[in-house]
Amino acid sequence: MKFSKYLPDFGWRPVILSVKNPDTKIIDDSLLKELPENTKIYKAYSFEFVRIEDWVFEKIYGRRQYQAQPAKPRVSGDSNSPATPVRQSPLKRFVLTPLRNVIHNFVNTPDGKVGWIPFAIVKGLWIIWREKIDVILSTSPPESGHVIALILSFLTRKKLVVDFRDPWTTHDNRRNLETTALWAPRVSKSRFRYERWLERRTLSRAGAIIHTGNGRAQLVKESFPTIDAGKHHVITNGYDEADFATIQPVSQDQTAKCLHIFSIGEIYTDSAIENLLIALENLIAAEGIGSEIKLTFVSESVEMWRERLSVPPFDKNVSVLGFRPHKEAVAMMTQADVLLLLVPSGSEVMRDRVIAGRTFEYMRSARPILMIGWEGESSRILSAGGTLTFVPHDDIKKIEHVILEFHRRKMAGELVANPNWEFVRQFDRKLQTGRLAGLMDSLIKR
Repeated sequence: MKFSKYLPDFGWRPVILSVKNPDTKIIDDSLLKELPENTKIYKAYSFEFVRIEDWVFEKIYGRRQYQAQPAKPRVSGDSNSPATPVRQSPLKRFVLTPLRNVIHNFVNTPDGKVGWIPFAIVKGLWIIWREKIDVILSTSPPESGHVIALILSFLTRKKLVVDFRDPWTTHDNRRNLETTALWAPRVSKSRFRYERWLERRTLSRAGAIIHTGNGRAQLVKESFPTIDAGKHHVITNGYDEADFATIQPVSQDQTAKCLHIFSIGEIYTDSAIENLLIALENLIAAEGIGSEIKLTFVSESVEMWRERLSVPPFDKNVSVLGFRPHKEAVAMMTQADVLLLLVPSGSEVMRDRVIAGRTFEYMRSARPILMIGWEGESSRILSAGGTLTFVPHDDIKKIEHVILEFHRRKMAGELVANPNWEFVRQFDRKLQTGRLAGLMDSLIKR
């Protein structure tokens, strides 16, 4: 979306192919207003088996099948050990789950959006002819978008740029073939090999390959050593300065007798949220700070904890707001005393390469950042940004200590952040779009 917003500034006219009937309950229509008025958006129908799965699951269990359950706390031992899964009923364990695994491994490949592929190819061929397209740019997830772009590029001989916002077969959800999570569809070895073949064909066809971090780029290079290393480029996620320009400056009230911590964005069950809540409960009980610490989650993924957080001891201290439009969420970032980032555990391979999408907007918000989790590329970037306090995921005592220190600094009028602006500004979306435009310029000149 942000690329499409700024590409016209660099001489490129974006034409967008999207899905007509997306299977999602959250749509932020406000983002469409950011596109140039003359941007053309085409949509193709998608048939998705997940709709049938969800309908069957809701009829039997009264909720969507991927509505996760809160994880058990992990405070010591192997950080990769999964939380104890919820016991399944015999119907689900012996009938529905095996059936779903068959569908996911032999139908929904490379993902649940595979039903979009034939319709998007037909629509894409018409768009390329009608709009005189020069370069095809695909982004993922879903990986079906790359398959569509691969086929369109092959049929039309147009230049191809593939943008991996998330990894494909190097992602944990593909690499962990022997997953122990009962709710997770098993990824069969045959499906994994087929997807590796698809990814290799896509990388070979592409004139430029974009990754969101150096670690992820290196992982793909190592996984596909025969692909020309010169094709790989890193364009991270970022922040849009225009989002902040329209926000009224907020003067932090250093005299207020309350420390307000905001967490904005998705919360994963394998993050340190349980240990954070244990630390907060201990502080409320032992320190007697009562209402002087407020924690607000702005995320749909925290709904599973809403009932627990709405009763003592959390009901006076924790709020769950759910989804908010992007600009409203950005405004909340600038108004927080402290911004909280909980990163998922993942495998040791991926953990070092994960960069949370909101990393860059957090930095631009110029507020102190508390990151609880595992060290990796996110923590290194935030540390260079100058506003990070990092706490290991399993150190509950340190979580308590850091929150108390933030509280003390707030009460003393000393809770300020001093970002390294020279470092932060390199992640401006407009600058990043300029880099993408430069890559496409070089492709069409070959």
